[in-house]
Amino acid sequence: MSARPTSVGTSDGPKPSERNTTGHQPKRLPNIVLRGHARSGALGPVDEPLDGIISFDDALASAEREDPRPDAKTVQVILGSADPKPLHWDSDGDLFYAITWGGVCIPIYGPPGATHPPCYQGSWGTVIDAHTGAFIVGGG
Repeated sequence: MSARPTSVGTSDGPKPSERNTTGHQPKRLPNIVLRGHARSGALGPVDEPLDGIISFDDALASAEREDPRPDAKTVQVILGSADPKPLHWDSDGDLFYAITWGGVCIPIYGPPGATHPPCYQGSWGTVIDAHTGAFIVGGG
């Protein structure tokens, strides 16, 4: 079964930040709730009620505040489940939003004096706790 776009979610958590209206805004791809056997990175399917979690928009706003990717060409918010303990995530919950930033310039590091481009186009992920809106982890 494939993941289907949805806009499920409620918000009693963090409020969206002011969107940057003067600069580039990444293209927003459909929200996804992982169901059935669907996976995305460390996240697996959601098999529980979605009561008491922040909205997709609030998760994106938290990611924009805590782990901004102003050069992203696309952004997608995915809701899934994970056991935080083996991942060393500081959370008591098991629902998380993965924000996937596409087309991000990821720095290339090499030995001193090496000639290489400053970055490559890739994806960056930001994980937000779906219950609290707290930043969990980010990386390319």
